[in-house]
Amino acid sequence: MISECLIGRTRPASSAIATVQVPFQVSEKTRRSDQEVANEILTLLFKAYKNNSDLEFKLQSTVGTCGWKESIAERVLNGLKDAFKKGAPMGAAMRDAFERSVREGQDFARDHPIYFAVIALGVLVLLAPWALEALGFAELGPVEGESPVNLN
Repeated sequence: MISECLIGRTRPASSAIATVQVPFQVSEKTRRSDQEVANEILTLLFKAYKNNSDLEFKLQSTVGTCGWKESIAERVLNGLKDAFKKGAPMGAAMRDAFERSVREGQDFARDHPIYFAVIALGVLVLLAPWALEALGFAELGPVEGESPVNLN
């Protein structure tokens, strides 16, 4: 229904309540921008005490029946990155998810050192290409006759 897309859906209090269709006019006041939706999602995530069906319902209700759009997901991701960098206060659910993600990321880095070495080399290519020469690399790869640094 269009109204759900614009203002979100609500959880019915009882299945015995009859559904009544009310004419709905779209106004500029009820239309939310993707940034407003993303901000509401971030607020819910950072204040959540538990990661449960109630949180899922609130998140899905915030997005509404229009669903997750790429622009909303990007704004949420960027908001998470900014909040983590700033050390924003977290509710228990966010803190648990953050700590678990950090552990999993460390495990991934340990299990896939070449992947992270390639990322590190890419950073050097972009920020300090002269450092690569000291490591035995030239523009087209390892310098002949030199032993590049071990990536493992």
